[in-house]
Amino acid sequence: MTDLLEVERAGFAYRGRKVLNNVSLAFKRGEVVSLLGPNGSGKTTLLKIMLGILQPKTGTVLFEGRSLKTIPRRDFARQVAYVPQVHREAFAYSVEEVVLMGRMPYQSFFSAYSHKDRDIAAAAMRRLDILHLRERPYTEISGGERQLTLIARALAQGAGVFIMDEPVNGLDYGNQMRLLNGINGLAEEGLTFIMTTHFPDHALMTADRVILFKAGSVIADGPPERTITRDAIFALYRINVNVVSMNGSGKVCIPVWANQEHHFQTT
Repeated sequence: MTDLLEVERAGFAYRGRKVLNNVSLAFKRGEVVSLLGPNGSGKTTLLKIMLGILQPKTGTVLFEGRSLKTIPRRDFARQVAYVPQVHREAFAYSVEEVVLMGRMPYQSFFSAYSHKDRDIAAAAMRRLDILHLRERPYTEISGGERQLTLIARALAQGAGVFIMDEPVNGLDYGNQMRLLNGINGLAEEGLTFIMTTHFPDHALMTADRVILFKAGSVIADGPPERTITRDAIFALYRINVNVVSMNGSGKVCIPVWANQEHHFQTT
């Protein structure tokens, strides 16, 4: 079977500083993949290259075996959706209007949204339990509700692939858990998720594959139980943890503070 999305020997630099170093990865349909690594490790740059927002300095990106450069943007947008880390609308669009924006790849210039478009948007909001927010201004709902609105927009887009940059960034604990649980539910329907995170526990909760990034390179790639280890977390974050099994309910990372210096130095 042809891989859904492939990155082949991708390299990228900002103002002469290497951000990605000859990265090669392949993603299959139906996978839930977490890209885990510290700030500046190249995760977001990789997502933007996979989306065609940035062009790699070396290497190429393939979607369903075709070079991304040869695929019309409208066709690509019907299949791959981007959920950004931070999204602020300049105007007070309603939640329904934001979700309807997912139908834009299907619109001709100056055409109005059809009844079918509105039915699809309503179905997407219903799947994420935000239909009751449809008339609320997007600018006045909570951060968790905004993220769910963006995921509903991606569902309305008809995409089977969701590329998400730190989807729980800025959310409180309850909204983080509700959002991750929603992603798990959608993944069970066969959708593909590729998302960045800083949190090993979130990768353990949601991913069936974890890719560890450090200084623009992949240092591990595989199932979470094999990639998220005490040594790997120390290599990424310079912090000691224990990876603990929770009586058949998965694993969690617990920081180990004993014998570590208590200071505020960051890396």
